[in-house]
Amino acid sequence: MSIKNHIFCRGANIKMIALVNSWLDYISLRCSLATYKTYRSAMQIFIDNLPLKTSPEDITPMHIENFLQVVNQSHKETTTNAYLITIKTFYKWAESYCELPNIATPVTELKVPEFNRRILSDEEYQAILEKAKGHAHNTIQFLANTGLRRNEFRFLAWADFSAEFVRVIGKGSKTRYVPLNLTCQRTLGKDRSGNAPPTRKTQYSYYQYYTTSGNQSQQKKLLEGNFI
Repeated sequence: MSIKNHIFCRGANIKMIALVNSWLDYISLRCSLATYKTYRSAMQIFIDNLPLKTSPEDITPMHIENFLQVVNQSHKETTTNAYLITIKTFYKWAESYCELPNIATPVTELKVPEFNRRILSDEEYQAILEKAKGHAHNTIQFLANTGLRRNEFRFLAWADFSAEFVRVIGKGSKTRYVPLNLTCQRTLGKDRSGNAPPTRKTQYSYYQYYTTSGNQSQQKKLLEGNFI
């Protein structure tokens, strides 16, 4: 990725833009495309909210705190903290490679309200399984027994499976191996034996779980519980 495709000059913060572009050039070779786009967008908004003609040396923790207050007016605390994490990552790099003071260090994350997560009881889980049929039943069982995230689940391919483990590529493109218990192994056996709908080109989809049309499951569909 070229520097000219990173942050664009919308004001007079030319020195700051050049510095951020150098950082984005650096991280573009070390992170996923999705992470890069998140960092780029956050830093563009941060720069756009700085006073005109603010050089990197002029920025203080107060600038960051004021920016977070602006973000928090229209976003939740978790999103606001994600912006802060991006800024902290940038200043950690700037401290190491450009000898700038890390002014983001004293800035703390916003307190996130506790999320009241309710766990299904065994009776509720069994009631769901009794209602689910075929491919939906297999999908729910597999998710419940592996604990995969939605995106991890929807990108599974048959090539990721061995007899006792499944290879999962998670956040930050990190790979881990999740053990498959007997329930998962039986579920996979059912899908391989014919419960999975065929695609146009082959008997089984490249993806291990997918829609009845043979397409890859969409994250929104998984979130809504529309597995088939």
